Amino acid sequence: MISFDKEKMIKSAKVVEADTLEKFLFRDDIIMALNKQDFRYVISCAYAISESLQRAVVAVFLLSDLDFLSYFEIFPEYFLSALPITEIDIPKNVKVLDTAALWGCGLLTSVTIPNSTERIGWATFCYCGALSKVIFEENSQLTTIFTTAFSNCVSLKNIIIPNRVTSIGESAFSGCTSLTSIEIPNSVKNIDKYAFYKCSKLNTIHYKGTKQEWETIHKGKDWADNSGIEKIICIDGEISLK
Repeated sequence: MISFDKEKMIKSAKVVEADTLEKFLFRDDIIMALNKQDFRYVISCAYAISESLQRAVVAVFLLSDLDFLSYFEIFPEYFLSALPITEIDIPKNVKVLDTAALWGCGLLTSVTIPNSTERIGWATFCYCGALSKVIFEENSQLTTIFTTAFSNCVSLKNIIIPNRVTSIGESAFSGCTSLTSIEIPNSVKNIDKYAFYKCSKLNTIHYKGTKQEWETIHKGKDWADNSGIEKIICIDGEISLK
């Protein structure tokens, strides 16, 4: 399921000249790929020319009600970036959300990430300023949240990190100024530098492990710098950071 602002999506389809878009879509190899429903080839060819052309092609596909997202196991770089998407349920076969796949989707309020997804890449949801709801399906296979994955999601108030995650990358939640609640599983072995930088409303981290397990996590430089974090609530007590 994907929802979007239709008027703004039409404008996104016009970010390149009409003849440029037409010439691309009527290339022999592109027509052949579309006939085979090889959308991955079409998108990769568009991106090889420019991000703007890729954005226009994706917008056209979305406006045409093509069920093309389900053909991707990997959401490629800048795949849906800066498009006027309001809600999205990532298709259940998607394993990787690659670099900036939904970067700058300023109207995006809700995303559901399937249990098939193993990696959230660099800046995947960065600058999704309206994003307030992130839902991970049960039995998530997610292991890694990369650098700036949720950076500057200023409307995000709470998040529960799935149980298989081992690494929270550099600045992963930096600038999430509305974040007040986060739950981290004891599978996490690394919290990189500036992970919660400027999370000014985040007072407490809920950790699903013991105090000893928390202390063994590798934490990068200033991982909680300029945040409001004062304590870690573990299953066997609290750790004060002040």
